[in-house]
Amino acid sequence: MKRNWLITLVLLTVLVGFTGLVGAQGGPPGNHPGHGQWGGPPAGPMGGGGDFHRLLHMLRMTNNLDVTDEQIEQIEGILENARPQLEALGEQLRTQGEAWREANDPAVFDEAAARQFAESQAALRADMMTQHMQTRAAVLSILTPEQRENLEQIRADRRGNCGEGGHPKGRRGKRPH
Repeated sequence: MKRNWLITLVLLTVLVGFTGLVGAQGGPPGNHPGHGQWGGPPAGPMGGGGDFHRLLHMLRMTNNLDVTDEQIEQIEGILENARPQLEALGEQLRTQGEAWREANDPAVFDEAAARQFAESQAALRADMMTQHMQTRAAVLSILTPEQRENLEQIRADRRGNCGEGGHPKGRRGKRPH
């Protein structure tokens, strides 16, 4: 059981895409206390409203992948090596966002300053995305071709169970006008 949880956490971190690190930057100027990062509901105990369901899904998925203890150790090493850089990038995004909000009146628009801020944020996001892609590729290279094929099938099945907007069918599909 402990092995399944470990596998789940490792794969969840990789496949969900380090969402906690990307989300570490804070919300936009309209962020309000008691709400989530982008004004939605507060984050749940698993790091967000949908993350608990993803965790359960990943737990079921790991049984189909038959990941070995050696693979788990290799994946953990890859993630540990990537973590410091990703955390640093997330912290830079958050710090820049806070500095921007403190230094700028939202009622006054300075296009040059806004463009400079947007470009610096975009560069950090590109670095973070590139690091994530590199980490994901390294983790996937640990899996056997059969495991990667099973993983892709599981992901395809999951996408097939989603309606418009990426939500499970029947939950938040297209709304009537």
